Amino acid sequence: MRWPRGDVGALAPVVPVLGFILLLLGGLVIDASRLLNARGRAVGYAEEAARAGAGAIEPGQAILELDEAQVQIRVAAFCNAILGDVAQQGGVTDCTYEPPLQPVSSTDPRLLVVRVSVTLQMPTSLLAMVGVQSLTASGQGSSRPYEGVDQRDVDSNAPPVEVLVPAAPPAPPPGVDVPIAPLPPVDPCTLPGAPLFCVPVAPPVVPPVVPPVVPPVVPPVVPPVVPPVTPVAP
Repeated sequence: MRWPRGDVGALAPVVPVLGFILLLLGGLVIDASRLLNARGRAVGYAEEAARAGAGAIEPGQAILELDEAQVQIRVAAFCNAILGDVAQQGGVTDCTYEPPLQPVSSTDPRLLVVRVSVTLQMPTSLLAMVGVQSLTASGQGSSRPYEGVDQRDVDSNAPPVEVLVPAAPPAPPPGVDVPIAPLPPVDPCTLPGAPLFCVPVAPPVVPPVVPPVVPPVVPPVVPPVVPPVTPVAP
């Protein structure tokens, strides 16, 4: 006699499929978050490289200018430092200066803006199960030098900053020595590395400092002048 099996075990083939889908969704979440972090790192590297290039100011000029040849040298030195340092590389595959120099704005035609692009390549974690072995993130950064006071600083409504300078103590009168109290001795039991069984040293008794007594100035005593007595004849 056989009992009817019904739907027993009908979900068994679906369980591995659902598990694979859940792993794939987890891989999308994890690797996507790592990709966002890598893109932020790429933008940070690009901005730092652009700041390094923006320091190539042309010396001896009345108007602020950049030496583009020095800009390229500075950016290349920064990029080589990133690509050559294993601890800081973190998957950086490209770091390039984007010539030429760009104008500051539509109203300021000076060529002072330096642009750099950086590309990172990061290995995947769970997406490797579907054949995606790595992801690429890129970022761009720009920087420019500033000079003088900006108009936004002039129009700022920020209150002025008041710096309080402490007044100097009054100087002692000439000829009077100001007594200085001696420093208390250092207990060796309180120093680092002191032995476990350490007998503290009693501090010596320091007598109180008595200021010198200045005697009052006494004027000299002048004896009275007695006029001579002249005898009178009768």
